[in-house]
Amino acid sequence: MVVVINNKPIQTFTNLVLIIVGATPGTLPTTSNNITGTWSPATISTATQGTTTYTFTPSVGQCGTTATMQVTVNPNVTPTFSQLGPYCVGATPGTLPTT
Repeated sequence: MVVVINNKPIQTFTNLVLIIVGATPGTLPTTSNNITGTWSPATISTATQGTTTYTFTPSVGQCGTTATMQVTVNPNVTPTFSQLGPYCVGATPGTLPTT
């Protein structure tokens, strides 16, 4: 009889996009390489800025290892713009900047 022992696959997850304080974050994926599991903490908090490490643990009976993902919540940025005007009544004003 030949017994084959395979290495446990390494879970890979796509990092989440830019997250800012107070935003609604994406959901942590529960499947990688066809391995299911859970995250701890289970959901992403955007209450404060900073980096949190989330740990993925494969479900019981899955041939997998734990994995981690760091999620950074960035501070809100207050945009700054150059002042327009002053203008005279009836003059054509400049265009408001979009960036």
